[in-house]
Amino acid sequence: NVDPVVSGASGQDIRAYENLGYSIGNIDGTGSYGLLFGGSAEYDYNSLSLGATWSKGTQDGNSEISLRGQVFFDNVTIIRPIELRNQLRGENESEARLTYNASATWAQVLNRRMQAAMTVDVVYQSGFLSMPFHRVYFAGENLPRTELLPDTRIKIPVGVRLNTYINEYLVTRLFYRFYYDDFGITSNTVNVELPVRFVKSFALTPFLRYHDQTEAD
Repeated sequence: NVDPVVSGASGQDIRAYENLGYSIGNIDGTGSYGLLFGGSAEYDYNSLSLGATWSKGTQDGNSEISLRGQVFFDNVTIIRPIELRNQLRGENESEARLTYNASATWAQVLNRRMQAAMTVDVVYQSGFLSMPFHRVYFAGENLPRTELLPDTRIKIPVGVRLNTYINEYLVTRLFYRFYYDDFGITSNTVNVELPVRFVKSFALTPFLRYHDQTEAD
């Protein structure tokens, strides 16, 4: 609803993207390392990404640690609400954004029926983080303003997963995630899945998801 009278370009948006990866395994088969490259383009947003991966496991295959790092180079075309365009700078400006993402995962086979994993991510963003077509309303003002967020942000999610094989018909998948960022947001997410397999080609997966989140500063 950037323009309530005439639909904007997003009404007919087309996005094209490509992700490529190349990895080399260790001679002993216990790990690998590799490179990542990606790109994405649409009418108001372009992105390029570069990254690297590394993993190392034990000889028995019961433990593995993996590291992943990526950097995203983004460019955003500024599109403002139609009622504010005459008061502010013109359209077709562009702003840059950088995102650095580092991730570490530890996976462990606990016994013949249980597997666990823990993942820690650190995400740092700098540059243009706002959505200029988001309207922000203030009491006593006739016109809205455009969203204006800080130009840096740190996000740290930590997730723990536990999968348990009950029998040939039932598996439990438990997941918990804690999230923090320096906008003042913290959240907790719990997800429980109970896949029930009736035959090899058919399974029913009921799930329950709980999420709570604080407001931003």
